[in-house]
Amino acid sequence: MAETGVAALGTVISIASTVSNVISFDGPSETVGTVDVSNFSSTNAEFLKLLPDGGEMTVTVNYDPGVHDAISDLMPTSVILPSAVTITFPDMAATVVSFNAWVTGFSISADIEGAAQATITLKVTGAIDWDDAV
Repeated sequence: MAETGVAALGTVISIASTVSNVISFDGPSETVGTVDVSNFSSTNAEFLKLLPDGGEMTVTVNYDPGVHDAISDLMPTSVILPSAVTITFPDMAATVVSFNAWVTGFSISADIEGAAQATITLKVTGAIDWDDAV
C-alpha cells in the first residue's frame, strides 16, 4: 500500500509577509452551521445551511522581537484591512491555501528550559481558497 501525506517540514506561512521560525500551526478550521427549520408538520428534523465560517488559525513561532513584533502591529483597531495569509505546502503540487484574516491575538510564553515562543491568532474573513501553485 502506498503511503500518502504531506511533510510539514518546509511549509511556508505568510501573514502579509513570510513568517520566520514557525514551529507549528493549527487551522484554518472551516465550518458551516445550520439552523433548525422543523415545524409541526415535519416528519423529520429539517435544517438550512448557514454561511461558511473560516474559523481561526493559530501560528506558533520561536519568538524573535525584531521579526515578530511587526505581526502584532497588524492587531490594533486602526488597521482597516485584513491581512493576506498563505500556507504553502512542500508537496509535489505546491498546494497553497490562501485567505484573508484579522490578527486577533499575539501572546508570548517562555519557561526556564525552553525558547521564548509567540502564538499568533488569526480570524478568517471571507472564503478559504485551496489551490495548486501555478
